[in-house]
Amino acid sequence: MNILGLGNLDNASAAVLRDGRVVAACEEERLVRRKHYCGFPERAIDECLRRAGLDLGDIDEIAVGWIPYRGIVRRAATTAWAALATHRFGARAGRGGRYFGIMREQLGTRRLLARQFAAGPVPPVRFVNHHLAHLASAYFTSPFDVAAGLSMDGTGEYQTAMLASIEDGRIRRLSDLRFPGSLGHLYSIFTSFLGFEPNSGEGKVMGLAAYGRPAYAAAVRRYARFDAARGRLRLDPHVFDYAGALERAFPERFLATFGPPRVAEGGIESRHRDLAASVQLVAEEMILGLARTLHARTGLDSLCLSGGVAQNCVANARVLEETPFTRVFVPSAPSDAGVSLGAACYRYHLRTGRRPEAADDLPYLGPVYSSAECAAAVEREGLPVRRVEDPEGTAAGLLARGKVLGWFRGGMEFGPRALGARSILAAPFPAAMKDQLNRRVKFREPFRPFAPMVLEEAADEWFESWAPSPHMSFAFKVRSSRRRRIPAVTHVDGRARLQTVNGSRQPALARLLRAFGELTGVPVVLNTSFNVRGEPIVCSPEDAVACFLRTGMDYLFLEDCLVERPPA
Repeated sequence: MNILGLGNLDNASAAVLRDGRVVAACEEERLVRRKHYCGFPERAIDECLRRAGLDLGDIDEIAVGWIPYRGIVRRAATTAWAALATHRFGARAGRGGRYFGIMREQLGTRRLLARQFAAGPVPPVRFVNHHLAHLASAYFTSPFDVAAGLSMDGTGEYQTAMLASIEDGRIRRLSDLRFPGSLGHLYSIFTSFLGFEPNSGEGKVMGLAAYGRPAYAAAVRRYARFDAARGRLRLDPHVFDYAGALERAFPERFLATFGPPRVAEGGIESRHRDLAASVQLVAEEMILGLARTLHARTGLDSLCLSGGVAQNCVANARVLEETPFTRVFVPSAPSDAGVSLGAACYRYHLRTGRRPEAADDLPYLGPVYSSAECAAAVEREGLPVRRVEDPEGTAAGLLARGKVLGWFRGGMEFGPRALGARSILAAPFPAAMKDQLNRRVKFREPFRPFAPMVLEEAADEWFESWAPSPHMSFAFKVRSSRRRRIPAVTHVDGRARLQTVNGSRQPALARLLRAFGELTGVPVVLNTSFNVRGEPIVCSPEDAVACFLRTGMDYLFLEDCLVERPPA
């Protein structure tokens, strides 16, 4: 059975299961070069079918990770009440119009596919509950047979979080949080207030939080009342207006409590740092509360985390460190991008009773380019290119000399993190490397940290209470005795968002890390996404060459092709 999965919310995406095996998944933003693209994933569909070797006529069913007609009454009533409470009818109407536009598009999925492919019948379309799709994306790509499931995001059809138990593929909902009580929306409101783009810049708030004190946490708790045991979250509508925050407009009571909003790209004051620390702490408390409630209800040791809130790697680490769960898995695409894969997996299990088979190259499920295609992209720019027999060994030598590398190898990652296929690599020392990368390569805020990539067998020597983190899902503490050795990847709070590399599953990355460790005594490499601020991660060789030429990277590896920065 072949299933095409679709998600056309924020981070629109497509995924394909061929004969019950995950073979392709791709986000539309990488192909159309518009970050967090929201709409029909036309090019991602084409790419996934191409990689799977299928045509639309080979697809038995299309699974969409949202039921567009569910939750309409609740949304309409909540929107009207919030508009009355805040006197912001225009913002609410605009937000509602966007939602109903997405709903119409999803209901018209067959029509859009018929127009795209122009011939032949369109397979039947089946809609899957949004949070079930999130949980399915985590469970069916995890190593667990039995697990608890926790999905948290802005909102699904009418749920903002779902607690479940999962056994042999059967997801049993235990309870949920319901719109408008949304942890994701609460965090996004403060993201906008702090001058960052909501539903995009939440990671910046998390990074900034480490520099502040939670001086406003009590005020946040006063207006965001949370009861983990009963599964309830109530946001005071006179204070928290999500639709208004999308337009950077905030209720008077919010401004009276937290002060004026930060101007985008403006200076960062101690108040801003403290606000970030406060909402981060409250979010961690809520996530820990939900996790403890879920464990008490299931008694299970393994947990699958998904939804956009599961991108909060500091909170994820605290779940491992401070709750009874001993194993926690977060998929490579916990955001809305992942619901295409989750919906496809869910429908496959529902129809066959079998568990989908995860791909050997998960999560590197995106476009793949040959060495010849890479060389051609370089030559079109008039740059000299040479082939290298040992890219990993060559790269390790350059990294040891303090060089910054663009690294483009294999299939593109599915999800928000660059995991060694579309990465920028550097040594994790000296401390000045962080500022150098932020200033002349990434062009981003100086407070934002970088992530370390480390061999699993070496992780215990460098990090405390760590667990496998192949998708950069957890921020673990760097051992105090090692922080001076890797200062460029140690955040101000002593944590680092870790990517662990398994040598049997990722032999090329393992070779690079071993070679760098032999040269420097440090088997850790700084790994950040191959892009600049405001752009999606590069997808094609042409994207990579263009990004390389616009930044201060020293060398570019494209498969076995090596490009040196030309003279100024």
